[in-house]
Amino acid sequence: MNISQNIKWSALVNSSVKQFFNSFENKDLLEYLLSNELGKIEDLLKSKDYEGARVEIDSIFTTKEKLPIEMELKLNYLKGDIEIELENYRGLEVIIKILRKNELSRKNALELQYKYAIKINDERLMNECIELFKEYEDDNSLLERKMKFYFNNGLIFKNLEFINEIEENKLESKEIFYYLSVAYLNIRDYINAKAYSEKAIQLGIGDVGVYVSILSDVNAIIERRGVIVTISDEEKVFLKRKVELLVELINKLPKEIELEIVTIIINILSIVDLEEAKQYFSQKQKLFANSIQGKLLNASIDELDNNIEQAKQIYIDVLNYNKKEEKVYKVHKVYKVPGP
Repeated sequence: MNISQNIKWSALVNSSVKQFFNSFENKDLLEYLLSNELGKIEDLLKSKDYEGARVEIDSIFTTKEKLPIEMELKLNYLKGDIEIELENYRGLEVIIKILRKNELSRKNALELQYKYAIKINDERLMNECIELFKEYEDDNSLLERKMKFYFNNGLIFKNLEFINEIEENKLESKEIFYYLSVAYLNIRDYINAKAYSEKAIQLGIGDVGVYVSILSDVNAIIERRGVIVTISDEEKVFLKRKVELLVELINKLPKEIELEIVTIIINILSIVDLEEAKQYFSQKQKLFANSIQGKLLNASIDELDNNIEQAKQIYIDVLNYNKKEEKVYKVHKVYKVPGP
């Protein structure tokens, strides 16, 4: 199964608010000056009101007469993250220039430039940033940045080119191992995908690593769908346990991939217990919102349930819809794997 990455900058921006809070030694001063404002900014970012968050930051600059310089610089950095989200690159350029002028914030300026390179998929700019990051970071961190760039821009296979460098220099981190696990998953090398996802989990990658580990376990069996006689009772018990783990993960992973996780669960249940698959699909039908993906899943269940004519009609409807819209729909599932 192919894995694609759908990066959500909102997660990165929300993370920046928390980093902003945690980066000050004098938290009492921060609490006194900006607690209400930063709380409001965080709420706005969670609701994806980036324009509102930017207005709130601008309001702080205009209403607070004398902010500590460190606080002012960090607010500019946070605003830079928001400008990237809003694709306001002229505003971003202004902020980067401000941050470059002060020794305290030069790395933050570089960080924004690196995020901008990811956002616009500019490999040349990314490499320039990596060269400058050498002043601040070790080889592990520099490689993580390269791999993150390719991962976030869907160039997942590119990260396999670093395997010799990783092994020769004994580089290791939860992010490096996670990016490798996803790359191996893409080429259906489930043994290596499992091995590297487990290494990432051991180093603290969290639920995203568990998700890839589960996919590594179940994909080989799911791909034998339609040859159910080859799946043993032991394998069915194994798959059922993986379904339980996936159900637990649904509320722990980004909302954006809920549909993909539900689809995996239904595919597994179709092999293990068709009646349970039908029930689960019925429970989650609103999630598919009459989408082509939902129609194809429904047709697949009907086919396995020997409702051949019903399944055939759904497939015909989907094909007619595709012709009408003049687009090609890929029948194979494409699952989204979140970033670490």
